[in-house]
Amino acid sequence: MYEPGKVLWAGGDNYPNAQIFSPPYLFNGTRPTISSAPSTGTYGQVVFVGTAQATSITKVTLTRISSVPHAQNWDQRFLNLSFSQAGGGLNVTLPSSANNCPPGHYLLWILNGSGVPSIGSWIQITSGGTGGLNGEYYDAINFTQRKLTRTDATVNFDWGSGSPDPLIGADTFSVRWTGQVQPQFSETCTFYTRTDDGVRLWMNGSLIIDKWIDQAPTEWSGTISLTGGTKYNLQMEYYENGGGAVAQLSWSSPSQPKQIIPQNRLFTSFSGIPKPWTSQDIGAVGVAGSSSYSVGNWTVNGSGADIWNTADEFRFVHQPASGDCAMIARVTAVQNTDPWAKAGVMIRETLSAGSKHAMMVLTPGNGLAFQRRVSTNGSSTHTSGGAASAPYGVRVTRVGSTFTGYKSTDGITWTTVGSATITMASNVYIGLAVTSHLDGTLCTSTMENVTAVP
Repeated sequence: MYEPGKVLWAGGDNYPNAQIFSPPYLFNGTRPTISSAPSTGTYGQVVFVGTAQATSITKVTLTRISSVPHAQNWDQRFLNLSFSQAGGGLNVTLPSSANNCPPGHYLLWILNGSGVPSIGSWIQITSGGTGGLNGEYYDAINFTQRKLTRTDATVNFDWGSGSPDPLIGADTFSVRWTGQVQPQFSETCTFYTRTDDGVRLWMNGSLIIDKWIDQAPTEWSGTISLTGGTKYNLQMEYYENGGGAVAQLSWSSPSQPKQIIPQNRLFTSFSGIPKPWTSQDIGAVGVAGSSSYSVGNWTVNGSGADIWNTADEFRFVHQPASGDCAMIARVTAVQNTDPWAKAGVMIRETLSAGSKHAMMVLTPGNGLAFQRRVSTNGSSTHTSGGAASAPYGVRVTRVGSTFTGYKSTDGITWTTVGSATITMASNVYIGLAVTSHLDGTLCTSTMENVTAVP
């Protein structure tokens, strides 16, 4: 077999004939293309596959390649993968178990509605937890416009005046690395970042470096006591605004000379959700909600009767904000537990059920909505954003006492849905909100390109 999928058959033993067979799919239209895909993945991981034909893709598959021709091979696999549309591509969920997907190398394919496949992209499925950190790369400094995800063996980059990948511009990009680190010694460890421009570093949930500023290549450090042999969550965020681009992560301890953190001490596994996010239920929900995170993809499960009238019931993934602020996300799916189930972004004064708030949400049956409560324990107000279905971008902003809801199909051009004047305290909460509108039943919603501007 050779590209683009044709098969050459030729005889041996001085047999002079040869034939080329073309599979039927080559006559069914233009092949979809994969512009980016990870080279490695772990069980259950959600990975981003870039393609300009995302809306036409109906199937994503993995093929395990035969080891030898002219023989039986019981190790072959053909696996259909679940996926959802995302900005510039697809969020693809890798198999959850080695029982039907043994570790090894596979070809990943995308197929359109005519059954035409792309050219395959190689991916190695591993047992997870080894090999570096998850890297999410965005073509904007505020973690919107995700272009690719990959596993980085270390964080030791000097891109000069260039960029991490041809899909990303040379300036105004951002990267988030997540995973775990395992020290060898039980002692106080010093972590060092050297970046141009901004950087934030969380270790075991604690923010130990916070220099979110434009800067020439500059080293900063933070310390934390760690236990040898234990894995700790590590989260590093970085942005490049102009000029050179540098991102490096090192460590040292009394028994460990200073060095770039090596690959054999970094792990792609990550527990919980990134900082500074907190996840909780608001109001008297019938069943507890939950949230999870995987390489830029959020899953929020929320119950509750509604976010409406004088009191709310929903799941809220939030962080604090002060003064003018904004919350942005792309809703990639919202389960149809009710036509008025809601998933989107919110600015909220308090965590009480009757709090003032403003939110921009997507529903399964009633399109987009800008909704708000302008007084504590008061009634709610609705402005329709028109018919829409996932995936769709939503944004809510605060400028003084003016709260505005926006919608977007591409995350670049935003259209105003509505505005309201709400007198709120300076310190508020911003985040992701999900309600099932069917109390006691969880609504599963997924979101990406989540950005908080606190």
